[in-house]
Amino acid sequence: MGRDLPDLIRSQHAELRDLLAELCLQPRVTEGILGPQLRARERLLQRIRRTFLAQQGARLRYLWPALRRTSPEGRAYVDRAWAQSRVVEARMAKRDWFGERDEARNELDDAVAWGIRKQLALEKRHLELLADAADGGQLDGTTLARRLSGGSWPTRPHPDVPTSPRLASIAKRPLALGDRLMDRLAHATE
Repeated sequence: MGRDLPDLIRSQHAELRDLLAELCLQPRVTEGILGPQLRARERLLQRIRRTFLAQQGARLRYLWPALRRTSPEGRAYVDRAWAQSRVVEARMAKRDWFGERDEARNELDDAVAWGIRKQLALEKRHLELLADAADGGQLDGTTLARRLSGGSWPTRPHPDVPTSPRLASIAKRPLALGDRLMDRLAHATE
């Protein structure tokens, strides 16, 4: 069975925190950094960027609409989180302006890591608000994902979708359909 929205987001947060912790262990960019160290650092930063942007899609499609619907102050929280997310994305793009061994990249990497940590803290607060809404009866006893779906689209991003855009475009529909069928079978047997 698939996971509900809050569980999936928490696991994605843990993945990003692990990547950021790994970044802290990497050597900083200097003129004397060795080629393999530099390539490993760049691969890790590309992975952080891909992970953050993939999660951004889930935020836009699942988390933020739920927050807007279930919390009176949800729109203000979403607007603040969206602005913070745009800042992180701009800093990620700005890294490409600098040379491969430019030490100014260190400051940008620190700013990106700080921005991602701030984004994770905001989303942790968002999940608390959603949990409060569920406990307060605003969700009528259903899971957050089921309330969001309305039956018209998958209830959660599938964790088995490949990272390759071409493969993802092919695989996501059958995976989503399989999840829907499994959910319906599970609810039919209850």
